[in-house]
Amino acid sequence: MEQILETLKSRHQQVDNLMALTKDMEKAIVANDLDTLGAILTMRQKSMDQIDAFNLDIRKTLKGMKKAEREKAVAVLDAEREPEKFNNPLEANIYEANKATLSLVQKVIRLDQALNQRMQGGG
Repeated sequence: MEQILETLKSRHQQVDNLMALTKDMEKAIVANDLDTLGAILTMRQKSMDQIDAFNLDIRKTLKGMKKAEREKAVAVLDAEREPEKFNNPLEANIYEANKATLSLVQKVIRLDQALNQRMQGGG
């Protein structure tokens, strides 16, 4: 479970980086700076690839766990359910780190959608 938390922290940092790049992309679009926009798109792709790699690492870690431990970890990672009393601070930290990252991903998606609308002349 410690490995999952460390991977979640790294993934959160990468999603935070993706948000910063998305904001930079917005500035480049507003400034009509196509060279900068191209560079940012390349960096964003690398960031998204790294996020995918972290997700794969988490799946591999889960696969290597004993069934009972894996089931508990999957339950702790379920950000859609109501938080419960966790057995220890590690489980609470995993839940919160995952939930915070997923919330940030939603913000990136909303900003991406707004930028897409702007690029298509809708905003």
